[in-house]
Amino acid sequence: MCHCQFKNLKDVCKYFRNHWEPIGPLWSNFGRCYKHGDSETNNLIFSFFHRLKYQFLCGIRNRRLDHLIDVLLNKTDKYFNIIQDLQSAGRVFNPLECKMEEIKKSAQRMLDNGWATAVTAASKETYIYNVPSENNPHVVYCVCPAEQFCNCLAGTRGRTCKHLILLSLLTCGDGETFPDMDTQLQAHAKNLYSISTKPKKKH
Repeated sequence: MCHCQFKNLKDVCKYFRNHWEPIGPLWSNFGRCYKHGDSETNNLIFSFFHRLKYQFLCGIRNRRLDHLIDVLLNKTDKYFNIIQDLQSAGRVFNPLECKMEEIKKSAQRMLDNGWATAVTAASKETYIYNVPSENNPHVVYCVCPAEQFCNCLAGTRGRTCKHLILLSLLTCGDGETFPDMDTQLQAHAKNLYSISTKPKKKH
């Protein structure tokens, strides 16, 4: 499409071909290993702004700033609180909540099947754990609860996986091997601070 639209601008096309096309997948995958609400596109935010523009602002542009702030703080907040209450009562379907319940059941199944003894600490300084795969005994996943990251397929796509939920369940038991989240976050902060303040070697 770019080549057709800018076919007369040969330098632009050459630059695009040499510097952008080869790294296209890197741009599309950027940030997907972090939490993004299980949404792979910007459709959710686009839908929100469409609702904000036409439902709450009635399609009228150039609103006064105080009116816009009033709409954001009062009307939109009240609206989404009602939606959340309806979802909690089961009157409005919440696909993310249903998916999370399935993940929690999978994590509980792993715990019931003795996975607590199979999990080992890869790093006691930053509380990174090795969690064996439930389906493949030859695969072990690296899980970091403090960073909410797991290198399983779901984790690398920014989703909450059963391995992270499993470790959150384990923090309720053995406090030494699986300490609470505050302890793990403090350990991470201490480690990052020591790295940032470490004197650099002179060449």
